[in-house]
Amino acid sequence: MAIDKINKKRREGRSTLKAIVVKELSQKYDVTPAAVYQAVRGDSNSEWAEEVRKECARMMEELSSVLKK
Repeated sequence: MAIDKINKKRREGRSTLKAIVVKELSQKYDVTPAAVYQAVRGDSNSEWAEEVRKECARMMEELSSVLKK
Protein backbone atom coordinates (compact mmCIF):
# COMPACT_ATOMS: atom_id res chain seq x y z
CA MET A 1 0.00 0.00 0.00
CA ALA A 2 2.78 2.44 0.83
CA ILE A 3 4.46 1.88 -2.53
CA ASP A 4 1.24 2.75 -4.34
CA LYS A 5 1.06 6.06 -2.50
CA ILE A 6 4.69 6.85 -3.37
CA ASN A 7 4.14 6.00 -7.04
CA LYS A 8 0.98 8.10 -7.10
CA LYS A 9 2.88 11.10 -5.73
CA ARG A 10 5.62 10.61 -8.32
CA ARG A 11 3.07 10.47 -11.14
CA GLU A 12 1.36 13.60 -9.83
CA GLY A 13 4.68 15.43 -9.78
CA ARG A 14 5.50 14.41 -13.32
CA SER A 15 2.13 15.37 -14.66
CA THR A 16 2.41 18.76 -12.97
CA LEU A 17 5.83 19.30 -14.54
CA LYS A 18 4.56 18.19 -17.91
CA ALA A 19 1.60 20.55 -17.62
CA ILE A 20 3.98 23.45 -16.96
CA VAL A 21 6.16 22.48 -19.91
CA VAL A 22 3.16 22.03 -22.22
CA LYS A 23 1.78 25.41 -21.21
CA GLU A 24 5.11 27.10 -21.97
CA LEU A 25 5.48 25.32 -25.31
CA SER A 26 1.93 26.14 -26.33
CA GLN A 27 2.60 29.81 -25.64
CA LYS A 28 5.94 29.69 -27.45
CA TYR A 29 4.51 28.10 -30.60
CA ASP A 30 1.13 29.85 -30.33
CA VAL A 31 -0.88 26.62 -30.43
CA THR A 32 -3.31 24.94 -28.05
CA PRO A 33 -2.01 22.76 -25.23
CA ALA A 34 -3.87 19.84 -26.83
CA ALA A 35 -1.73 20.19 -29.96
CA VAL A 36 1.43 20.08 -27.85
CA TYR A 37 0.20 17.01 -25.95
CA GLN A 38 -0.51 15.27 -29.27
CA ALA A 39 2.99 16.09 -30.49
CA VAL A 40 4.58 14.84 -27.27
CA ARG A 41 2.57 11.59 -27.33
CA GLY A 42 3.62 10.93 -30.91
CA ASP A 43 0.21 11.30 -32.52
CA SER A 44 1.67 13.85 -34.91
CA ASN A 45 4.67 13.05 -37.11
CA SER A 46 5.47 16.45 -38.57
CA GLU A 47 8.78 18.28 -38.26
CA TRP A 48 7.14 20.63 -35.80
CA ALA A 49 6.09 17.69 -33.61
CA GLU A 50 9.64 16.34 -33.58
CA GLU A 51 10.92 19.75 -32.52
CA VAL A 52 8.30 19.97 -29.77
CA ARG A 53 9.15 16.46 -28.50
CA LYS A 54 12.85 17.31 -28.28
CA GLU A 55 12.21 20.62 -26.59
CA CYS A 56 9.74 19.05 -24.15
CA ALA A 57 12.27 16.38 -23.18
CA ARG A 58 14.96 19.03 -22.70
CA MET A 59 12.70 21.21 -20.57
CA MET A 60 11.51 18.26 -18.47
CA GLU A 61 15.12 17.25 -17.84
CA GLU A 62 16.05 20.80 -16.81
CA LEU A 63 13.09 21.06 -14.44
CA SER A 64 13.80 17.68 -12.92
CA SER A 65 17.45 18.52 -12.31
CA VAL A 66 16.52 21.84 -10.69
CA LEU A 67 13.98 20.18 -8.42
CA LYS A 68 16.42 17.44 -7.37
CA LYS A 69 18.84 20.02 -5.96
